[in-house]
Amino acid sequence: MSVSDTNPAKYAQAITPGDTGSGPANGEVEFCRGIYVGSAGDLEVILEGETLPVIFSGVLAGSLLPLRANRIMSSNTTASNIIVVW
Repeated sequence: MSVSDTNPAKYAQAITPGDTGSGPANGEVEFCRGIYVGSAGDLEVILEGETLPVIFSGVLAGSLLPLRANRIMSSNTTASNIIVVW
């Protein structure tokens, strides 16, 4: 783990879940050290280094998940007000 991995996040960006396309309006995440979920629900993501999505069920509102993700999927995501931090 590098020193930068232990420091608090300095940037944040709202993400709209999406299964295809590029950019944050389509679920694609360029940088991610954590995911904030503003409204409770399920969160489907493709983690960094993986090709298949995983579903985090029942994520509570206000949760900050320490995940590195490449995409926030829309298919099975019911959580909203999602922000990635890095």
